[in-house]
Amino acid sequence: MPNFLVGGSNKIEVKVSAIAADNASPANGGSTRLLGGTQSGFNISSDTVDSSVFEDEMGFTYGVVTGQSWDIPWTANLLADDPAHQIVKDAAFNAVSGSKVGITVIVKNKEGGTIISLLDGVAIVTNYAEGYPADGILTYNCTFTGYGKPDLV
Repeated sequence: MPNFLVGGSNKIEVKVSAIAADNASPANGGSTRLLGGTQSGFNISSDTVDSSVFEDEMGFTYGVVTGQSWDIPWTANLLADDPAHQIVKDAAFNAVSGSKVGITVIVKNKEGGTIISLLDGVAIVTNYAEGYPADGILTYNCTFTGYGKPDLV
């Protein structure tokens, strides 16, 4: 399955891990690479409240940030028994009981060495959907909805 290409021979790799009950450490001691990615991205949203400033002659307001959130949409094609997919699917089915995943996004060079880590955080799996085409390859998509602030590099 292809990896996301980034400028020539570099690629983006996404890893996922089950999170232990303390919501901070991987339950299985490490992360598993998400294979078959066909589309992804990274979104940060900010909630704002307008604050009026009476001294502004034109009546412009100031937007005050009251909260932020992040998410990573994910679409992939792979075999149904893929270990990383099972972690994602389990977290999606158990989201209401607090199940989360650790997610790491890194850029690697063609030799497999890490160039830079883009994101490392904890997420809830939301909007999970599977498709079952006749060719036996599972198509699924979900959103990794951020849980707290991610570490951005």
